[in-house]
Amino acid sequence: MKPLAVVLLVLVGSMVLTNLPAPSYADPKLDALLKITTQARDNIGIQLSQLTKVPDEIKQIYKQGSEETNALAQSVSKEDQVSAKKHFLSAMAIFKSVNDKISSLTSVTTSQQPSQIDTSRLKDEINRIQKIGDGLKTITTKNKVRIDFTKFDELMQDARKNLDAGNVDQVNKDLKTAQQFLLDVNNSLAETAKKKH
Repeated sequence: MKPLAVVLLVLVGSMVLTNLPAPSYADPKLDALLKITTQARDNIGIQLSQLTKVPDEIKQIYKQGSEETNALAQSVSKEDQVSAKKHFLSAMAIFKSVNDKISSLTSVTTSQQPSQIDTSRLKDEINRIQKIGDGLKTITTKNKVRIDFTKFDELMQDARKNLDAGNVDQVNKDLKTAQQFLLDVNNSLAETAKKKH
């Protein structure tokens, strides 16, 4: 009977273990904060990789943002809401600062060399911003946050039309407005996350 008891114990144990929920963050809201921050870090990383030369100051600030994102991931895994919120807000502020510096850097470059603008690079930028927008749409839908992306969609359509027409200045304006819209959405999601905790 002893082997049978062991088999039954193993069987019951395996049934109990298989019925446990899959390991995930206990708080989906904290998980959403981590997703937003990680996406912001990745998007800034892509922007930096597209620059011909990245100033050391920007590299350093970006590194701080990455460290805050890692600290956020640790806080989320420990289910430490207070610390997670602190790291989230800090990381997003850092990434906003890096984004602003990149924008001012690229606007200086384009005003100095308007004849050397590459349309394929602008096309890549349009696609990159579209991906970020699509990602934020998914996050807002999953978290049931109502944000109207109509303006963003129109801006992206206009940017594509203006690129086809060779109107580079207008493409840059459209993209800048679209980026600001996405930044506002990011901030809105951060505010919503803060209120829910």
